[in-house]
Amino acid sequence: MKSQKKNDNNDNKIRELNEALEFAQQVDQKIQEFNVSSAQVANKWQNKVENQVKTSNN
Repeated sequence: MKSQKKNDNNDNKIRELNEALEFAQQVDQKIQEFNVSSAQVANKWQNKVENQVKTSNN
């Protein structure tokens, strides 16, 4: 009985850790998506500025 309770407790801990890992992976995925989006916006604005500088120098 005591051994079974310990096993159940360990199973619950493993399940909770797996859930925490899944959540952390989802957060990581969202952060990566945000970083990609931010980089795309930054590139867009950088290109606009570079084009404006080129046209103003001509």
